[in-house]
Amino acid sequence: MTRLFHTFLFFVTGISTLIAQTTYYVSNSGNNGNSGTLAAPWQTIQYGLDQLSAGDVLLIRGGSYPEKLFLQVSGTAGNMITIKNYPNETVVVDADSFNDNTPVFFAENQSYYRIEGLHFTNVYSSDGAGMLIQGYGSNIEIINNTFSNIAISRNVNAAVNSNTNIPVVTMLGTHATTPISNVLIQGNTVYDCRPGFSECISLWGNVDGFEMSNNLVYNNANIGLDAGGNYGDCPTPALDHARNGVIKNNICHHNVSTYSASAGIYLDGAWSVIVENNTSYANGYGIEIGCEQSGSCKDIKVRNNVLYENRSVGLALGGYDVATGGYVDNCIVTNNTLYHNDVSNSYNGELLITEFRNSTISENIFYISAQNFFMGNDRSQPNMTMDYNLVYCVAGQANVEAYWDGADLTGLSNIYTTTGTNAHSTFGDPLFVNPGAADFHIATNSPAVNAGDPAFTPASGEVDMDGENRVYQTVDCGADEIQSPMAVVFSSPLIATVVGDEVALKWETAIEENAAFFEIQSSPDARSWTTIGKVSASGDSNGALVYTYTDRFPLAGQSYYRLKQVDFDGNYNVSTIAAIFFKKPSFVVYPNPARRFIQVEMSDVFSNKSYQIINENGYILRRGILELKAISLDNIPNGVYCLRVFDANGSVWCCRFLKI
Repeated sequence: MTRLFHTFLFFVTGISTLIAQTTYYVSNSGNNGNSGTLAAPWQTIQYGLDQLSAGDVLLIRGGSYPEKLFLQVSGTAGNMITIKNYPNETVVVDADSFNDNTPVFFAENQSYYRIEGLHFTNVYSSDGAGMLIQGYGSNIEIINNTFSNIAISRNVNAAVNSNTNIPVVTMLGTHATTPISNVLIQGNTVYDCRPGFSECISLWGNVDGFEMSNNLVYNNANIGLDAGGNYGDCPTPALDHARNGVIKNNICHHNVSTYSASAGIYLDGAWSVIVENNTSYANGYGIEIGCEQSGSCKDIKVRNNVLYENRSVGLALGGYDVATGGYVDNCIVTNNTLYHNDVSNSYNGELLITEFRNSTISENIFYISAQNFFMGNDRSQPNMTMDYNLVYCVAGQANVEAYWDGADLTGLSNIYTTTGTNAHSTFGDPLFVNPGAADFHIATNSPAVNAGDPAFTPASGEVDMDGENRVYQTVDCGADEIQSPMAVVFSSPLIATVVGDEVALKWETAIEENAAFFEIQSSPDARSWTTIGKVSASGDSNGALVYTYTDRFPLAGQSYYRLKQVDFDGNYNVSTIAAIFFKKPSFVVYPNPARRFIQVEMSDVFSNKSYQIINENGYILRRGILELKAISLDNIPNGVYCLRVFDANGSVWCCRFLKI
């Protein structure tokens, strides 16, 4: 991991003189000679930043701003400085006209500020940064922003080497004693970036206390999320580590590089970090816990994550560079689900272990791909415990392969005997609900149920992939925990049928005990699910019952349905998945699912016509004139909605979308 940064110099054009806690405004149509009110806004974001004091809010009206930003003021406890988009409007900070190595946003030694709801794009530098926060500071929040096209060069085919680096968002703790602390990086989207040998979102050096959560990082040309140390960013070695943090509920996919491992999530020299409830797929590595430099990466917990179809390996553990001697120490890797990783057939398999000391690997599911390769090791693993895992290979136990201490091994029992691991591990199909659609819930009769260590005790607040309690009886293997015996036995799977401009759903049950209701859930990708309806259950029965539900606003194109069957005691299970293809209406809403806005692709007949956004109860939440631009979803809760458009002939067209 090579990371180089310039010292960034900025010329300050404004002086902060305002002391009242005030809301100010910026607009493309404003003037920096104005007072900064809504009626008389300033014109540039930078001028607005230069006027702020503790507690102030800077609201930016929608539009594109050709600027790079430098924050030189701090808030105080209880008086955060907030820089964000004006409600329901899209703000783009576009650095395309700049040809220097400065970041699009830079702050040094500042505290108590929040950057929210902005889109930073078109930053090019062979040796720089996208958003760079460095030095020291506390209570810094980067929330619900978008970062795109931050790259080492405008040329998408530019050569990459160890000196070409532009991390997209990075916090670099460089002070010898005072850290960057209490950091929240939440709900951001990073896509289509080319950071060279750097990362998309990274914390380095003297960073103490952080949360990276609910971020979506995809289609980038290197590592997704990163926390590291041991590089001398902080001159005090004992503090030169991102530490005491949590990385949770993030989705990282298709972050692939031709020149590095490009993990979805990477810890390189970090200390005391929990990595939980993330989904990482189609990256180079799923998750890597490593240590490239001299020193250690230690006290890491990797739990309840889903890692599937990554190119090289699902999970890599340990320092691998003999020259530096870096190692990973005192880690717990438990209750993760790994499925069909190493799609490039590089014979790294599901698990790659190098210098990995005093650590435990347990209660995981390893579902091996068709090449039959389970795991490999290098260097040494002193005092490593690996046990109570569930392993499965379609070709059978006898054909499972591994590489260990320089020898090729075949046969699962031979692998366990030679490696001295997995004395209580089991072999069997975990019976995932629908792995082809990335549904890695396990069936109630899965061999993963109650297959973990009977002495296992979950940590305070630890939950499975659905946010449910981690242990019902004995802990299950993998990321999903069966909560209770099945209250409903289905006599036929869920069936979805297109009927006109609607989708009819039907399911039948043979037995119901303590069953309260069924939630009907829809998804565009079989990964992100939204409840679109609810049907009451009979409660208890021993005869065939037939249920139906009509989806009035089906998703366009390929989509999926499933049932979430909820008991009276709050426990629940999910059904099999039904796939359907619904012909697109005369307009398309995208992205879908959406986070902050939707775009509408339509024919001319819809131009400048009225629209409504309605919820499932029929209430109109937003209305306006439909133009060829984004419709903001700010202040609209997560859920399922219908965009209703009235065409030139007075006809009504509807398209459903999901807000997440």
